[in-house]
Amino acid sequence: MKTQYFTISPLHIYMLITMATWSAMTLHAQDAHFSHYKFSKNWLNPAATAQSLYAAQLDLQYRSQWAAIPIAAYKTLSAGWQQRLAEFGWGIQLHSNHAGPASLRTTGIRLQGAYHKRLGKYNDFLSYGGAIGIIQKRFNPLAMSFESQYQSDIGYDPNTDLGESFPITSRMLPDLSVGVQWVSEIGQQTPTLLTLGFAATHFTQPNESFRNELYNFPMRLSAYGSMSFFLSENFEIVSHVLYQRQGVHTEIILGLDATFHFSGNSSLRLGTGTRMDDAILWIAELKWGQKSFYLAYDDNYSLLKPVTGGNGALEVGISLRFGQMQLKNQADTDGDGIQDHLDQCPDVPGLPELDGCPRPEEIAQKTDSDGDGIPDIDDRCPLEPGLLKWQGCIDSDADGLIDPEDRCPNLAGIATFGGCPYKPNDADGDGVPDELDYCVYIKGSVATRGCPDTDGDGLSDIDDECPYFKGPKSNGGCPLTTTSDKESPKNLKPLKRVTVHFDTDKAVIKPHEYHLLYELATWLQQLSDYHILIAGHTDAEGSSPYNEGLGMRRAEAVRDFLRQRGVPIEKMELISYGETLPVDTNGTEEGKARNRRTEVIVLPITTKSPHTTYPSTKPAKAIETSGW
Repeated sequence: MKTQYFTISPLHIYMLITMATWSAMTLHAQDAHFSHYKFSKNWLNPAATAQSLYAAQLDLQYRSQWAAIPIAAYKTLSAGWQQRLAEFGWGIQLHSNHAGPASLRTTGIRLQGAYHKRLGKYNDFLSYGGAIGIIQKRFNPLAMSFESQYQSDIGYDPNTDLGESFPITSRMLPDLSVGVQWVSEIGQQTPTLLTLGFAATHFTQPNESFRNELYNFPMRLSAYGSMSFFLSENFEIVSHVLYQRQGVHTEIILGLDATFHFSGNSSLRLGTGTRMDDAILWIAELKWGQKSFYLAYDDNYSLLKPVTGGNGALEVGISLRFGQMQLKNQADTDGDGIQDHLDQCPDVPGLPELDGCPRPEEIAQKTDSDGDGIPDIDDRCPLEPGLLKWQGCIDSDADGLIDPEDRCPNLAGIATFGGCPYKPNDADGDGVPDELDYCVYIKGSVATRGCPDTDGDGLSDIDDECPYFKGPKSNGGCPLTTTSDKESPKNLKPLKRVTVHFDTDKAVIKPHEYHLLYELATWLQQLSDYHILIAGHTDAEGSSPYNEGLGMRRAEAVRDFLRQRGVPIEKMELISYGETLPVDTNGTEEGKARNRRTEVIVLPITTKSPHTTYPSTKPAKAIETSGW
C-alpha cells in the first residue's frame, strides 16, 4: 500500500488563518485577554476598581500573540486610571486589540465605578461594581482573502473579484458590565487571604454585524478565586484559578505564585500556571515602593505550536501608584496603624495580629484601674487610689495600718487587735470582723470585704464576672482579650467545668453522677499542667455557718472520688461558697436543686499565679457537662 503524505504549504496556512480570523469576526468575536489577569483586575471585573487603599493608580499592559505568523498576529494594549474616594472607587480604561492584516481593530473606552463595603474585619470587603462604555469595531476588507480568490487551476489570485459586499466597515457598540468581589482574611496565626469574584461583561449583547445581519456580541462571564497563604513575614504563596466563557469560547487558567517580600515595600513575584489546552504560563513581577513591573510569557503547547514555530505570547505591564487613602470615619487615636472602628484597644497602641491591642503581658504592666499611677500588677489595692509608699493603698483611719492589713479600716485601733479598738469576732478567721464581713463563714481578705478572690484581681468572687481569670474592674473582672465576639471576655471558659448535684443536706455523690467524674478523671490523664478548683455550694435552707460546712463536705467528697481515680491531690484546691453564689432562685424546689452542687473547674496552671492576666492555654475540645 502506498503511503500518502499530507503537507501544509504557506498558502494553506495563509488561508487557514485568514478564514479563522474572518469566521471569528463575523460570527462570534472574542475579547482580548491577559495571562497576568491579576495585575489590573478591573479589566476583568469592575468591582475590583480602586480596591487598594492607594489614592490613585495608573496601569499599562501590552500583549503580543502569535508574532511568528504576521497574518494572524494579535496585539493588545490596555491603559487604565483608578482613583479611590473613601469607600468608593472610580476609573477610566482604554483598550485596543489589533488582529491580523485585515486590520480588524477593537477599540474601547469605559468608565468604571465600585463600592467597597467593609464587613467588620480589618481585611474583609464585599465590593460591587459596574462599567459603562463604547466599543468601536472596524476592519479593511481589501486586506482580506476569501474562498472565491482561490481557483483550482491557477491557485490563489488576489486580483479575483471578491464577490463580497460590506456596506459597513465600522460599528460603534454600547458596552455595559457588572461584577461583585469578596476579599476576606481568615485565620489568626497564619492568616489566609481569600478572594472570590464574578463579572458579566457586554451583558446587553449589542449587534456587531458588518452586513446588517443580526450577530450579537456575546456576553463574557468571568469567575475567579485565589488564596494567599502568608507562610512568614517575608514569604507568600498564592494559588489562583480563572474561568471565562464567551459564546462558544472557554478559558480556564490555573496558577501558583510565590512572592518574596523585602524591606522598603518591595517584593518579587514568580509564578507559573496553565491555560488549559493552550499554553504554560510564566510570570515574573517586581515591585519597589509604589511601582511595579511584570513580564509574562505563554509557552504554547496546543496544535498551533508547529505553525508558530514554538513562539508564544509575550506580555509586559507597569503600574504606578500615588499616595495613601485614609477612609472617612477611620481615625487612629492611638497611632498604631489600625483604625479605631477595627481596633479592639483604640486608646492603647497595639499589634495588627492582636486586633490593635498590646500583648497581654504589656496590658498587665500598663493597666491602672484606680488611676493612682501604680499598675494593677504592683498595686495591693488596685480598685482604690492609694500611695506608692503603701503599695497603692491608704490608711483610712490613720492608725498606722494600711487598709488591707486593718481588720477595722474605718475605726482607729491598735496593732494588737489587728487595727481594731477591741478584739472582734471573726467566725472564719480571715481577719475581717463578722460585722464587716460579707462572707462571714468563708475566708477572704479585707480588700474584698471578707470574701474570697480566687484570681487575685482585687474583685471578690461574688462580684467578679470572671472569678477564675484576672482582669480589671473596668471589664467586670474579666481579662482584656483581643479576639472576636465568640471569644469575648464575658464568654471566657476554663479548660473544662463539671457540675455534680446533691440531695438536700447530703454530701454523698449520687450514682448517676459517677460518669461525669469518671470522664473527667480520664480526660485529666491527657494533661500535664493544670489546676483544679473544687467549689461546694448549697441552697439557702439552714444557717449560713452550717451551709459553709456542708459546701466544704461536698467539695471533699468530689476530691476524694477523683483522688481514688488517679488525680493528684496536690493539683486540687477546695473552697466552700455555702449559699452565697446561687445559680437559680431559692424560692422554688427546682431552683434549690440546681443550687445544691459542687463545681469542678479545671484551669491552666498559670491561673494559680496572682499575676495571671488570662489563660495561656486555649479551651480544650471536650464534652461540657454544664453551662458556663
